[in-house]
Parts: sequence; structure tokens; C-alpha cells
Amino acid sequence: MIDLLDLHTHTIASGHAYNTLYEMAQAAADKGLSLYGCSEHAPAMPGSCHAFYFSNFKVLPRVIRGVPVLMGTELNILDYTGRVDLEDHYLLKTDYAIASLHTPCIDNHGTREDYTKAYLGAIKHPLIHIIGHPDDSRLPADWDAVAAALKFPPRPAGPRGRRLPQKNTSFWRSTAAPCRQRAPGRAPGKTMSRFWLPVCATAPPSS
Repeated sequence: MIDLLDLHTHTIASGHAYNTLYEMAQAAADKGLSLYGCSEHAPAMPGSCHAFYFSNFKVLPRVIRGVPVLMGTELNILDYTGRVDLEDHYLLKTDYAIASLHTPCIDNHGTREDYTKAYLGAIKHPLIHIIGHPDDSRLPADWDAVAAALKFPPRPAGPRGRRLPQKNTSFWRSTAAPCRQRAPGRAPGKTMSRFWLPVCATAPPSS
């Protein structure tokens, strides 16, 4: 696989990553990426930046270390209606938005139906472009229902189609490993094989 871009990344501004924006752009250049996207966590994530952070991207150069740069956000889905933690006023100042479920930001005692409703509510938002890491078995969802809501048709028999948008770094964590035991029902990979779904994948971080 040839890595072309990375859109799901964080810097020290998110509170749990350890590189600056310029260091991340340099890493993108070193890997030969054609595009780098920075998607800091929105404010509901503990330790992340204030909403004001997302209002001043105009001061940043859009090519750093020779790599074109997009400035986005990873929104936190806050409840089962799909409500997120940045107002449209701020989202309109970003280049793109990822929406994800995170255990610090949503009730962890929900059902598969609850989390499915959360995703379905989020994808109705016209300023949300990507669903992030849909493989956390602590927050299971009906991925066939999500795929259908995204209006991607079922994949006919034949070569494998494209896949559900996600961040692959989750696959090496313990949250994904016990998926079948902890999250009964169709896993994201099963849905991927049944629908024509685009993928935005990144590799696990190197040591």
C-alpha cells in the first residue's frame, strides 16, 4: 500500500500527543506524503484545546516542510442524538471534520442501538466528512445501518470494494482485539466487505 495522505492526527494541542504541528509536517515529508491533515480533538476531550483554537487557522502557512497542510478537527460525539462539541461557527473555519465516539465524552453504558443512533445523528451534519475509528468494541454499533445511511450501495459479488472510513491505529489497541467477544453483531470489517465504502486509513505509530 502506498501512503498518500494522513488526515487523522493530533499534536500537543490535543493534550495526549507529543509532537508539534511542524514536527508532524516534517514527519509527513519524511514519509513522502502528498497531504497532511491536523485534526485536533474538539474541546470536550479532557486536556484538549479551547474552541478558539479552531478560529485562527488563517495565520498558519498551508505548506509546511514542502507538504500541503489541511487544518481540521476530530469532533467528539456527545450523546445518542449525534450532537458534537463545536458550533458551526467554528466548523466553517476548518478544512474538514471527523466525528468519533470516545469513552471520556459519551455515556459508556449505552446499547448498540444507542451508539448507532449517535453515529446516524452525526452523519446528518453537513459539516462532518469522516467517521473516526469505528472499531472500539466498548462502543459497538450497527455498521450496516451506518453504511446504508451514508448511501453507499451494497457491493456486488466480485473483487473487494472500498471500505468504511476509519483510523487504523485503533486496530493494534486492546479496545479492538476482543471485538467479537465484547461487541456482538457485525464488526466493521464485515460491513466493509459488503458495501462500496471509501477508507481513510493510517498505520500504527512507530516506536
